[in-house]
Amino acid sequence: MVNCKLLFAFINTTGRSFHNPSSGYHDLYTIISQRHKSIVKMNAPLPLNSQDDDTIQDEPLRVEGVTLKMAFDRSYAVADNSDKKSERFTCPLSLDLVHRLRRCSDAVLVGRRTVERDDCTLTVRRVPLWKGKEQPARVVLDPQLKIFGNTGEQADGQYKYTLLKDDLTTRVYYGNVEEKKLPLLLQDSVTLVNTAYQSDGTNQRLSPHNIIQDLKSEGFRHLMIEGGSATAIEFLSEKLIDRAIMIRAPMDFIDPVSSGMSDAMMNEAGLELLKAVPCGDDTVEFWSKVGIPWPTGGTVKLWEWPC
Repeated sequence: MVNCKLLFAFINTTGRSFHNPSSGYHDLYTIISQRHKSIVKMNAPLPLNSQDDDTIQDEPLRVEGVTLKMAFDRSYAVADNSDKKSERFTCPLSLDLVHRLRRCSDAVLVGRRTVERDDCTLTVRRVPLWKGKEQPARVVLDPQLKIFGNTGEQADGQYKYTLLKDDLTTRVYYGNVEEKKLPLLLQDSVTLVNTAYQSDGTNQRLSPHNIIQDLKSEGFRHLMIEGGSATAIEFLSEKLIDRAIMIRAPMDFIDPVSSGMSDAMMNEAGLELLKAVPCGDDTVEFWSKVGIPWPTGGTVKLWEWPC
């Protein structure tokens, strides 16, 4: 299995894209494997806090702002209604890329429905953490605090979802909830943050701008938004996304769940497509605010971030 960072570096060096309809992208992996047999290794999940001082390095590039990550089929669909449960549909190399983005982030944000659907941990597992760096904080937008369940579950603290009980930092943003409905028992790692609603004319919702400002005030410099699509659209609509990594799998869902997103929406949010490269069986698109280049600096060359 070839590391995406090596793949991007190879593409950047050779200037070849290998878009060969008859052979796909496998020829590229054959070439890389032949030239770099000594450094191509199988990527395997690592312990949550895998730290080996002999091998783990300091983070080579600190990036700030907001980075959106989304995954789709060929048609901007994010899931399949024909499946009974949510399943990963991107390739292992794309998953490695996602985990590298997580380890480059201070916090990873999702909406309530992503937690309910996936019981996600949002932790770094497929790559080692940078030296001295902890797991990113998890941020959940849950206006009515529905992930805490009913009153009986709140009373004894036996919550359903992993990120409410695994002792890693979690911040849950909510709106106007009656005091009697607030969770009675929380782990020290879980923080509730009340934030004012804003109206979009028909609905009241949590303010993405206020959430980002609060996170900045708490020292979170780089925020990764990992879904779902409704949450992504809210941040895009307020032009709060600095860059985006869009992963496209070579498939079409049988009964697609549309994301509601499009290239036009990305452009309206002030983003432009900088580059699209193969990553295993998938294609990864790099989007950035108009006029702002992709992060690079120090030992990190262009297209090597997230590293």
